Amino acid sequence: MARTLQNAVLVAAAAAACLCSCGESPDGPDRGMLAVQLRAELRDAGVTAPEAPPAVPDELFDLGQALYFDKLLSGNQDVACSTCHLAQVATVDGRTLPLGVGGSGTGSARINGDLVPRNAPQVLNAHLLDVLFWDGRLADDPGAGLITPAGAALTQELRAVFSPGLEVLAAQAMFPITSRAEMRGQVGESELGDLADNDFTGIWQAVVNRVVGVPAYVTLIQAAYPGLATNEVTMAHLANAIAAFETRAFGLADSPLTRFLGGDDQALSLDQLRGGMQFFGAAGCGACHSGPAFTDERFHNVGMPQFGPGKGDGLGGDDDFGRNRETGDPEDLYRFRTPTLLNIELTAPYGHVGQFRTSSDMVQHFRDVRTSLTRYDIMDHVTEPGIVGTVVGNQADVLAGLSPLVDGPRTFEVGAVVAFLQALTADSARDLSTTVPVSVPSGLTID
Repeated sequence: MARTLQNAVLVAAAAAACLCSCGESPDGPDRGMLAVQLRAELRDAGVTAPEAPPAVPDELFDLGQALYFDKLLSGNQDVACSTCHLAQVATVDGRTLPLGVGGSGTGSARINGDLVPRNAPQVLNAHLLDVLFWDGRLADDPGAGLITPAGAALTQELRAVFSPGLEVLAAQAMFPITSRAEMRGQVGESELGDLADNDFTGIWQAVVNRVVGVPAYVTLIQAAYPGLATNEVTMAHLANAIAAFETRAFGLADSPLTRFLGGDDQALSLDQLRGGMQFFGAAGCGACHSGPAFTDERFHNVGMPQFGPGKGDGLGGDDDFGRNRETGDPEDLYRFRTPTLLNIELTAPYGHVGQFRTSSDMVQHFRDVRTSLTRYDIMDHVTEPGIVGTVVGNQADVLAGLSPLVDGPRTFEVGAVVAFLQALTADSARDLSTTVPVSVPSGLTID
């Protein structure tokens, strides 16, 4: 009731101001009213302009840039961070599911390689997030502190290396190199692949040994960490540098919505204003997509189909129980982290296994989640070979725990909501070519 009264007062004030001083806007008399209404919705959802990323020294950025694009960090020296998070595709790979070690080519043209069981999330504006990975297995918990898959192996000494404001992103950078499918490879392929899956310390040290064996990297490390001896370098130093690069290169805020939040009513089109009202109104998106990054960083079952190799769950091992894998709580079955919507226009496909190839299809799903799941035809959304025949028949189990936030048919304009989402795209995210170095110290090719 208080919110309704407050919004009504704001709308009335804006209408009076518009009549007295503005006159009719180019898009008709309702633009001013819509702008005020949308700003009220944004405020109530905690949406503000994205916080600027923490400042990082140039030397740390340079080291991180080299490491981000260098395949030296992977077991078979055929995958870099940039393989699945391409600068030319807004830090995703454009694939339903990534192809990791053993593959060749980039993006949608990549072939062969180990199939990674979850879609590659964007790195854009990741500095705004406290919860990472689709199942939230890495998070900065207000009560427990930094939680990671490595447990005690990520010691306080290692954590102390992380720069202020980079802790979560730096910790995340330590784990793709431990995944066999993503970067590490299999037993018998390299010294990294021969290590046990839970030997985080050994894997990290093996990567460090490779890096410090390259003289050009030693020079970069000494510039980034003055006084640090070669035998004192840890994976935390390398991961911290990667986070520094990602934060500066991909922490983007120059979107139409940011300009709108700054007071520019003309930053959004009339369709985007209307779409924003439906986003927070009839579509109900704001229930989960709130805050500066348009995510509550919580976990919800939103009725998504499952396909691909899975995470070893279910009778056939091809299912993915999501957050339940970390908590063991039956209530968390098929719950996945709410993704950020910033730059969503550029980061298709969508969903934890890339279930929807267009933003229109993804938004359409939420008009009637139950019907969408039961009628889902993978042939309408996925074209990559090796995936189309892998749909898991878990629909009844998924729907049994469907979030009430998305349950039930809804009536809203898909096109209008999509138009609003396009206002969340940073102008600079459309061309990130300047973030790609000419070469990397190892001499390996750059994706």
